[in-house]
Amino acid sequence: MRVLLSAVLVAIVGAGCASDMKDKQDALTVSTPLSLDPTDTYEIAEWWTNGKQLLQLNETGAYRLYEGINRYRMPIERGRWSRRNYAALWIEPYAELPSEPARISIRRVGDELVLDVHSLQPMLALETPPDVIEDRLIGGWS
Repeated sequence: MRVLLSAVLVAIVGAGCASDMKDKQDALTVSTPLSLDPTDTYEIAEWWTNGKQLLQLNETGAYRLYEGINRYRMPIERGRWSRRNYAALWIEPYAELPSEPARISIRRVGDELVLDVHSLQPMLALETPPDVIEDRLIGGWS
């Protein structure tokens, strides 16, 4: 009788452990889709803005960050940028060389790519730089 009772008790405890293990495995395998698919191909635009700042990522590997959206003003930061993986860019300001590169994450919101630059508001891509009054001037000016 004791042996039968022990066997039943072991089976009940074992079933409880198996259930706990299955719950833990299910919790670990729950996945959240990535906002940016690693298999997607996309190009990084040259101009980015959040309405308050403007970022130019030149194809030569240089970047300029402007306060405001006027690219004719003096940039607040200049440096070099590189892309090392599908979800991030790295920037190194010239003023702080040698320095650790800063990571800029790339993510997708809906169909739009978004850059998270420093502690600034997220930046969206532009096809061309924003029009400013200097674009309407004719002739030489400084």
